[in-house]
Amino acid sequence: MLLGAALALLPGRAWCQCRGTPRPKYYMPDPAAARVVTIANAGPAALHIIVITQAVAEKEDEGGAKSCEIYAFNPSFFAVYENEPTLISFRNYQADDDHNFLLLDPDSHPLMLLRLPALHETSYLFTFHREGLFNFHCTLHPPEMNGQILVLPARNQSATTAQNEKKN
Repeated sequence: MLLGAALALLPGRAWCQCRGTPRPKYYMPDPAAARVVTIANAGPAALHIIVITQAVAEKEDEGGAKSCEIYAFNPSFFAVYENEPTLISFRNYQADDDHNFLLLDPDSHPLMLLRLPALHETSYLFTFHREGLFNFHCTLHPPEMNGQILVLPARNQSATTAQNEKKN
């Protein structure tokens, strides 16, 4: 439901949900989205998370023939800290399927769409500037291929808040 709503917010973008339809137009965060998350190709990272795309099941038609595969991100949930650069590496080990990564902010606004080509590792340095629960999806394999990133308060901010609460 949220994915459909997010896709509806993007007029003019082509979305692919099956073979033979146009591929999506990939993009990085625009200036407004960069206030929520910035992306870099390299730099020092406080954390490195590896996300693997994997086939988890096959659907069969009534005759027993394979009609499609069900994919997932692994892990499909992880936590990072606000304003802390995190290297996220996406590993697509499928030889016959591309995937992608649509990141939505906590209000379900699309922030970016990355291509995850077959048999390739794609890595970016993510720095989230807002706390909250960020959903992500593969628009090529909905609805099962999705996940969440929990952005926690900045580490030093949490320590300062806890110290202030103890004083009071």
